[in-house]
Amino acid sequence: MSENVQTVIDYYEKYNEDTRMEKNPLEYLRCKDIISRYLSKDCMSILDVGGATGAFSFWLAEKGHNVNLIDFTPKHIEIAKQHEKEKGIKLASTIVGDVRQLPFEDNGFDLVLVMGPLYHLTEKPERVRALKEAYRVLKPNGRIICETISRFASMVDGFLSGLVNDDEFIPIMQQDIKTGFHKDTSSSQEYFTNSYLHHMDELAGELGESGFQLEDIIAVTSFGCTIPDIDNKLKEENFKNILLETIKLVEREPTLMGVSSHCMEIGKCIK
Repeated sequence: MSENVQTVIDYYEKYNEDTRMEKNPLEYLRCKDIISRYLSKDCMSILDVGGATGAFSFWLAEKGHNVNLIDFTPKHIEIAKQHEKEKGIKLASTIVGDVRQLPFEDNGFDLVLVMGPLYHLTEKPERVRALKEAYRVLKPNGRIICETISRFASMVDGFLSGLVNDDEFIPIMQQDIKTGFHKDTSSSQEYFTNSYLHHMDELAGELGESGFQLEDIIAVTSFGCTIPDIDNKLKEENFKNILLETIKLVEREPTLMGVSSHCMEIGKCIK
């Protein structure tokens, strides 16, 4: 296991990933909406790669799909197994594993979700290796749905939330913008773990190198991530509906893509 992957595992052993989607309702709503567009039949075989504690796995299992969950971090899998008991929902499997060497046979899945690993694999060869593994385990004409963090996410969040008032944050943000490699060099160690922030121009290339036919690139939060106090505003039903409708209208607008905190890429497995 690479040193960077161990750094990521150490980070998540301390961080409460289990509540992240609850704290980011816009991202969660939008991800579920986009994923739902590719649920082509009632019972699909789905692999949730790097799925943490199962935010998407359990949602999909409740919809009747056969879902396997795999994650780097033992803590996440332990929590997922607790959720199985609490929710009364049994996933097909919940295992600790390496996204770059999946313990599954070829051609076994209709859909593979890669909703986190691509930004935690900071070197391109490792990302391509993970994508090739997803390609291997997909059925012909199956699809991959990936989520990546925008190159400019720390810049937008830094000014929106006031992080730029911390002198130690500034060089981190500037490094993110220049290179895409995020490393927390602050004394507080509060600015996320090692990660790679993609520029939208890179997205098609990595999928293509891995064998996929790129089908779409979609902004997840789009301009919504720049709205102050967005989490509370989403509690108002009319505002939420108007916002979601508007984001959907501009989700593929290239001049807005970079402002989105996350983007999703959809690839088709041509075998």
